[in-house]
Amino acid sequence: VYSTFLNVVLVGAKGGLAAVTGSTALLAEMIHSLTDVIGSLTVLVGITLSRKKSPSFPWGLYKVENIAAIISAFFIFLLAYEIGKSTLFSGVKEIKNINISILSLAAMTVPIVLFARYEKKKALELNSPSLLADAKNWMTDVAPIVVVIGGLAGSVVYPHADKIASIIVIVFIVRAGYEIIRDSLKSLIDASVNSQTIEKMKEIVYSFEAVKAINSLIARNSGSFIFVHLNITLNVKKLKEAHHIANDIEEAIRKEVPFVERIIIHYEPEKKDFLRYAVPLN
Repeated sequence: VYSTFLNVVLVGAKGGLAAVTGSTALLAEMIHSLTDVIGSLTVLVGITLSRKKSPSFPWGLYKVENIAAIISAFFIFLLAYEIGKSTLFSGVKEIKNINISILSLAAMTVPIVLFARYEKKKALELNSPSLLADAKNWMTDVAPIVVVIGGLAGSVVYPHADKIASIIVIVFIVRAGYEIIRDSLKSLIDASVNSQTIEKMKEIVYSFEAVKAINSLIARNSGSFIFVHLNITLNVKKLKEAHHIANDIEEAIRKEVPFVERIIIHYEPEKKDFLRYAVPLN
């Protein structure tokens, strides 16, 4: 909601500056903020849907959040297209009110940076890929604004400086969109969680003396949450005892690793190379 509100304010501010200056780069920046409004609304819908439960989706709707992040990235690519079109098919325009526009753009970077840091902090707390994607999107807004400022300042001595600024902005935007899509697709195709999290889980499991071996440990992201599949060998004979150990392992993992939604543990008895029997003779 905050992201959407801030984008609406920026659309109005950049649109006003584009009207008074005639800058192509500023017009593209207005389109950027306009697509971000739609992207923020998409993220908001994705976060809401990801928490819903449905019998038709027994594994949850968590990945809706990743889909929302990808949609946000496509809006970023739409921005790049709009900037490229306006840059290639428009003539050189006279830029007006340069000084006030530069000062206004510089002032815009302050709330953008502050909000991006706030949203990134919340994204990490909630382990939300869509919020993290939106925070990255906000940070990409700073560099294009700086480039636009340079284009406006340079247009005083070189008429094509505004167009050059627009082309540079495209590079920043395409790179940001690619990174968001890459990270979201990893979750959608069930890529493993990072190696640090896997190693941390292994340490927790091996801290139990009854665990003789980890046969397999698979953990994947689904939206904000982690699903774990664990196969272990236990040095116990009774099924009830093995069940209690598995419950303790699950509880320990949930305590140390945040946002673990589900853990499936399969335990096997330790295989002996030989058996020793003691028979009383008296």
